Amino acid sequence: MSRQDEREWITYKKAIDAIVGIGGIDKSRIFDIRGNHDTYGVPYRGGKLDFFSTYSVNSQLDRLSTISSILLQVLLIFLSDLLVRHN
Repeated sequence: MSRQDEREWITYKKAIDAIVGIGGIDKSRIFDIRGNHDTYGVPYRGGKLDFFSTYSVNSQLDRLSTISSILLQVLLIFLSDLLVRHN
């Protein structure tokens, strides 16, 4: 039976932790959303083979309910500053 590689999930968690630690990003502002590849080889959610439920930011923050939509707000000041730098 094929399944996900837990080492990849451990690497993912370490990368996110580094981004948060080095970049100073508030972990609560990160949303990793379960996709079809995150359920590959997972017999049921919450089981020992469900690595999304173990290593994702959402799982660490107890945000495992189903998400039906996301509102993304962008600071226009930041975007305009980037445009000025590149012109």
